[in-house]
Amino acid sequence: MFGFYTEAVAETIMLGEKVGIHADTLYEVLSNSYGQNRIYERNYLEYMKNDNYQPGFSTNLLLKDLKLAKDLAEEAGVSLRIGEKLVDLYSDISQQGYGENDMSATYLSLKEQCKIGQI
Repeated sequence: MFGFYTEAVAETIMLGEKVGIHADTLYEVLSNSYGQNRIYERNYLEYMKNDNYQPGFSTNLLLKDLKLAKDLAEEAGVSLRIGEKLVDLYSDISQQGYGENDMSATYLSLKEQCKIGQI
C-alpha cells in the first residue's frame, strides 16, 4: 500500500502543478476530504514541501518490500495487478538514481519525466 500511496501523492501533486494548483493548496483541500492519509502527510509535509529527500525510508527499501510481496503472492497463487506494476515502476525510479533517496523521491522522478522546472 505504501508504494501505491507514495506514487499517488507524487502524481497528485504533479498534476496539480501542471494545471496551476499550488501544492500547499492541494494538500489543504485533500487533507480535509477522503484524500487525507498518513502517507500524503508524511511525504508532502516532511519531504516534498521541504525539498528534502534524505531517506527516512529509502526507495530501495520500498522496492525490496514490494518484491517480497510479489514473491509471496506468486507462492500463494495471487495476482497483484498493481503490485507487479509497482515493482517495475520503483525499479525504474531506483535506476534513475533515486534509490538511496527517501521513497517520496518518486515525485522527483515524475518531475524529471514531466520536465517540470526545466528550461
